[in-house]
Amino acid sequence: MLRKCNANDLSQILKLWNTVFNEDENFTKWYFENISKPEYTIAVFEDEKLISMLQMLPYEIKNFGKVSYIFGACTYPEHRGKGLMGKLIAFSEKLDKESGVTASILIPQDKSLFDFYKRFGYEPYFKINYKEYFKQNKIDHSYIFSQIDSKDINLLNHAYENSLSGTYYVIRDEDCWTKQIGMFLSLGGNVFCIKDNDKLIAYAFVWNDDSVVIQELWGIDNNAKEVIADEILK
Repeated sequence: MLRKCNANDLSQILKLWNTVFNEDENFTKWYFENISKPEYTIAVFEDEKLISMLQMLPYEIKNFGKVSYIFGACTYPEHRGKGLMGKLIAFSEKLDKESGVTASILIPQDKSLFDFYKRFGYEPYFKINYKEYFKQNKIDHSYIFSQIDSKDINLLNHAYENSLSGTYYVIRDEDCWTKQIGMFLSLGGNVFCIKDNDKLIAYAFVWNDDSVVIQELWGIDNNAKEVIADEILK
């Protein structure tokens, strides 16, 4: 049976998630408390056991419309190769059309999955850019370097939207920014910014593991990015 999930299915959703994904348990806890809802999940059941699922997270993209972000697509190993994911994706497309969703998007976990999802009509649309920063001799600047908190959300959103004006980008409301900041801070990351008086010059969402990884970086120019990277790498 193929259907949308509800609160009664949460324990089975979590069981499959924890079986398939090698996620940090703190992330799993945060994700299911703050982002995921049972009704975002569609699943295949066999004899009332949930055996395959995906989640349809709702977002809106500026200049484009509402989209479903496919996340947590997985199947128990012993049930793979039966075409279950194809049935789930087809069902998700049906639900999208019924609710006026413009498109379905996803980010494959590895390169091998690009060909897998291509079978269902998905095509590459955007790329992730990488840049490596190195600690420099102290960059001379007069900016104020600090950790971001909730009072900076309007500044963050203004910078984010202005830098992406005229393009397609995920619309982030105050709740979205609050959750993103909360995720980084609760899972051992940090969110930093540099300011010139009250003007935001750059911001960075940072993970600290074996190395420093800046997941999202914005600056008014390359110098601002160099400055905040140098401060983070102290």
